[in-house]
Amino acid sequence: PGCAILEFPTKMGVENYDKSNMPSTIECKIHFDQILDRYEAESCDTPSALDAVAHEYFKLGELVDAESMILFDPKKTVIEHRNGTGKFVTLSLRPQLIQTCQKETKDILVPKPGDHLFVGAVVQGFVSHLDPRHGAFVSFLDGLTGLVPKAHDGLSLRTFDTVKLRIA
Repeated sequence: PGCAILEFPTKMGVENYDKSNMPSTIECKIHFDQILDRYEAESCDTPSALDAVAHEYFKLGELVDAESMILFDPKKTVIEHRNGTGKFVTLSLRPQLIQTCQKETKDILVPKPGDHLFVGAVVQGFVSHLDPRHGAFVSFLDGLTGLVPKAHDGLSLRTFDTVKLRIA
């Protein structure tokens, strides 16, 4: 899918924000599959259909009035932020994912690398890819990915949907 590059207030996206050292905004990326929790089937058929969905939300030069969360943080240095080099911080606008992360609950986890996961835990992520040989690949924070095997109905999930799953 395509993506939009936008400016984001630094104090909201960088841990240990230091006004004297950091620029007031940083450039971030939002992939077009990170706008909604669920997409209509025809919106996912072609890249141009997904682009059309994104154009409803993003207008050049206009403020995006929506809550967001950091999906991937490349842990850039102050110099990289100042110079605009390195990988982009990636944001998500998915309402269910944001709501789950804001709740301080142990019922549903939005895992990231290094988290302690266990059998029976309920996790929330989004379907990033369907593979007819294996099943559904589900993405979480900071690049963590899981698999719902086709033997466990992984192919019944829809690409780009936000999903809650129980670890077996």
